[in-house]
Amino acid sequence: MSNKKQIKLNAQLTGGLGVDSPGWRLAGQDAAAFMRIENYLKLGPILEQGMFDAFFIADTPAIISSIEKVPPYSGLDPILILTAMAQATQHVGLVATLSTSYNEAYNVARKLRSLDLISGGRAGWNAVTTSNPHVHANFGGQKLSRSQKYERAYEFVDAVQQLWSSWPADALLLDKENNRYADMEKIKEIDYQGKYVQTKGPILLPPSAQGQPVVFSAGGGDEGLDIALRYGNAVYANPATLVSAQRYWSYIKQRLKQYGTSSDDFTVFNGLIVTLGGTEKEAVNKRKEIDQLGPQGDRVQYLSYMLSLNLGMLDIDSPIPESFRKMMQPNPRDPRSVIAYEFANKGMSIREILARGPINYHPVLVGTPEQVAEQIAKWHDADVGNGFSILPDIGLETLHDFSKEVVPILQKKGLVRTEYTGSTLRDNLGLKYRN
Repeated sequence: MSNKKQIKLNAQLTGGLGVDSPGWRLAGQDAAAFMRIENYLKLGPILEQGMFDAFFIADTPAIISSIEKVPPYSGLDPILILTAMAQATQHVGLVATLSTSYNEAYNVARKLRSLDLISGGRAGWNAVTTSNPHVHANFGGQKLSRSQKYERAYEFVDAVQQLWSSWPADALLLDKENNRYADMEKIKEIDYQGKYVQTKGPILLPPSAQGQPVVFSAGGGDEGLDIALRYGNAVYANPATLVSAQRYWSYIKQRLKQYGTSSDDFTVFNGLIVTLGGTEKEAVNKRKEIDQLGPQGDRVQYLSYMLSLNLGMLDIDSPIPESFRKMMQPNPRDPRSVIAYEFANKGMSIREILARGPINYHPVLVGTPEQVAEQIAKWHDADVGNGFSILPDIGLETLHDFSKEVVPILQKKGLVRTEYTGSTLRDNLGLKYRN
């Protein structure tokens, strides 16, 4: 049975360039994109052409792995990027990642309210905890246990939302004739005294057109999901397969009942990597070209793990021999192994299997705009939470082509809006104003 709700679209741009990090070496790509605000300013209109609901910046404030041969995962501060993008856009939501582990609640509340006002009510907050040891070291080395980290997170988000509520919309009067700037009786201190978070308040800015920024989380097990379920309206998910995406949304719907939240007021943004070409072969060859710019050994080794078979001795550009295919089997420890197994049984070479993305962190959609649109429609009809977070393989070109060529196909199917009907992120997501 088809899911009749329209798709919610989010975009990500890892390191300012794309998710396939070896692609920085391709001709025409800006190798220093991670520190170029120009890329993000060009991106905004591209996303609005494609009727995207939001743009999300993942962020880890540290160099978390060697950048000797690949760009860093994070670069410019998300709040600064999104503030600049607010001036180059009118409709797309702007979602910043800010950690609850290494910030103060008042600072986060103020930064996000500032972004919300500057953008006319389009700010969102991806509220996450931090576990990376490099980040711990950058912020003094203090490390909470997992349970303490999430106890602090729940207090943190609660305190931020209370700060946002401390100044109601009708408190700002701007009444020149009667010399009344604001009604101080309505602007209240919150005097938040938690175990980990203390803040007196009130916040020093009035609400935006949407009231409060929308709270997202990136999952991270039940505790991370609880941030979104308790306080927010959306979660970023990394489903291994379509089946796992269905199960995750089914689980979330059950959990939402505990908090009295309707599933109509909640979106799962399923991460999908996209590579487009004029033909399927052209798209696969693009991924092959990117793959060849990076190290192959580790990728072949992981594919071997998925197929329970040592592939290291085989020619990477030849089909896996039938004698090997008879011995291989999907590794039950990784649900993506079933996809790799299906590709191998079709007689694909190791390089082509890798190009089609079974070992990637997100599912990979490779093909023509029509093929990619059909795959997205298939996922949507399977009921996976209505949302997709599109990660381009490399560069702005993929998001441009997605907006120009894939979205119109989805619009013809009635799955994506043809115009924005509101001006705030809450409008985009079908949410009510929240004071």
